[in-house]
Amino acid sequence: MKNFFTILEEKFVFPIGRRSWNIFVLLALLGLAGGILFFVLNLFPAGRGEVAVSKNEVIENRVDTTVVVVNTETTCSQADYNSWVDTLKSDLPKSEWKNLGDSSEPYETYLVDDYGNYIIDDYGNYLRGTKRNFEKNIYAIPNQLDDLFNTYGLDSANYCEKIELIKSLHALNKITQSDFLAERAVYNYFYSLSNNRNLTKVTVDRSNELFNLIENANPFLKNETDQNQYNQYLSFMLRSSSIDEHKISMIKLLLNAHRALPNPKYTKNGYFSLAEVIIDNDLPNEELENAMKGFLDDLGFYDAKDLKGSLIRYLKIYQEKLDRELSLQAMKNAEKANNRNYSLLLAGASFIGAILIAIILTLFSIRSLLKQHVEKS
Repeated sequence: MKNFFTILEEKFVFPIGRRSWNIFVLLALLGLAGGILFFVLNLFPAGRGEVAVSKNEVIENRVDTTVVVVNTETTCSQADYNSWVDTLKSDLPKSEWKNLGDSSEPYETYLVDDYGNYIIDDYGNYLRGTKRNFEKNIYAIPNQLDDLFNTYGLDSANYCEKIELIKSLHALNKITQSDFLAERAVYNYFYSLSNNRNLTKVTVDRSNELFNLIENANPFLKNETDQNQYNQYLSFMLRSSSIDEHKISMIKLLLNAHRALPNPKYTKNGYFSLAEVIIDNDLPNEELENAMKGFLDDLGFYDAKDLKGSLIRYLKIYQEKLDRELSLQAMKNAEKANNRNYSLLLAGASFIGAILIAIILTLFSIRSLLKQHVEKS
């Protein structure tokens, strides 16, 4: 073992000059600094590349790779409820509010006790008697309200829930001509509210907003034709769960830009289908905004072709290219994670190398001192 260390010292360690070892330790320190710097650079997540769709991609329909909450009050009183009922009365002055029904014609029937059992006399015969039933006036608004509340399972204490239903009804009443409202529309509204629990004041307000954007006018229903047209918007709002203010603003941006074209080819009758394309799209809000900006830059070109088809293809291609960029971003982040491991390994190896070289240089110094001491002796 002694001979081994002697050979190591004479043949490998000390035959290399001191200046060489200084260079080695400098390289080791540079490797340590480089490893730390490489690690820091790979701490930052990779950015995603820009997504832009060209006209050729839309024409060829392929990627060119050479890229509501309703806030209800917590406590509602009888007075609050009565106030909203008074609001309904002002909406429907021509409707029936007092005549709630009348007794039917008298009829003979078997008598029953309080428990529903037939009553018999001392001889075992079933007793018969004359009765009258109360027949509700189905056109009376209070009866319509009671039926609506019963459908929702509301009792006399559920004032807040009742008020929310009346608010929804009031929102629909406001956009309806009074004669048509009293004659037919209000009963359609009661039916819709009874059969769709998602129909709220918020839904009505959103439908009105979309109607205004597309028709360029506020909804005002004067007959069944108007109501059927409005129901198209209302039904769309009820079935769609992805409608928010951002998408509404994108629809507004598109339609206003198209109306501003000098000679638009696409007719306003198709505006509703354009709105459907935007609302049904699954792009995140920020990406949808970026996509629409790119589409609007060449709106005149797409309008001269097939505006709806171009919009569908544009958003589809944008989604494909976005997915591609997100995939590349994920790959880059994974690569950065591996690089961080390599940089730690490099830094560790450089640090250990620097320590070893420092030890060797220390031995150099000790050897030089011993040699000088021996020569003086």
